[in-house]
Amino acid sequence: MAKPIILWENQLEWADEISCLTTDPNYPVENLKDWREYLVWKSTIAGEHTIEINLNTGYGHFVPGTKIRAFALYNFSSTQAIAIQVDYSSDQTNWTEWFFTDDYLIPFIYIDPEGVSYPNRYWRVKFMIDMPMNFRVQTGLMFLGDYLEFPCYPESGFDPNSEEVILEPTRSESGYLLGVVEKYRQRRLSVEFPFLPDSWVRDNFLPFWNNHIPKPFLFAWDYENHPDELYLVEIAEPRLELPYNPIYRSLRLEMTGRKL
Repeated sequence: MAKPIILWENQLEWADEISCLTTDPNYPVENLKDWREYLVWKSTIAGEHTIEINLNTGYGHFVPGTKIRAFALYNFSSTQAIAIQVDYSSDQTNWTEWFFTDDYLIPFIYIDPEGVSYPNRYWRVKFMIDMPMNFRVQTGLMFLGDYLEFPCYPESGFDPNSEEVILEPTRSESGYLLGVVEKYRQRRLSVEFPFLPDSWVRDNFLPFWNNHIPKPFLFAWDYENHPDELYLVEIAEPRLELPYNPIYRSLRLEMTGRKL
């Protein structure tokens, strides 16, 4: 069982270039790096879709020492079963395959603990199929970056399937219930970590909190056994409390996110 991870520092946000020749002009490829899940990228009809990425170092993010260890697709769909291949290069000429899969789940997450480092700043993501007729793909968010792994397992009682149904009732002028409409379903995830080392909190968690919150992020509670349970969430109440007890520090995260 893998420990929970957070995906937040998406290198695509600072990419010098991201492009795809088979992009629907109404759903630009730049939407892939936007954390707002209602924005999506869509392809046109073609035999293969290739997204090309240049992680330029000009913004000071993908620099020597930085590693790409995680790839994820959220709100992804395809008109047909496909294969996904991700490659990297230091010169856009000699390419190395990072991973290939034809057994994808939705959402999709790939973790490489060793990672790929600079100068391999050129990346390409291929969506392939044997019979290309009417082949389209769509995804709301693409993540290419590092992952933040918690150093311990959550407290017992964590429920990955907790949800809340958001309803809109309609009543008459006299107060009688006329009907109820389901607006959407919302995930409500509560996770507790009672034994966090102070060094991990300062070196790993606080940079995430200080540089990313209140924006959404991706959370996976066990990517090895449940890779499809990758959630786009936000902190329900952005209030940070990390008390000592007495040597370790404890943390409780309350997260919410719309259920697809």
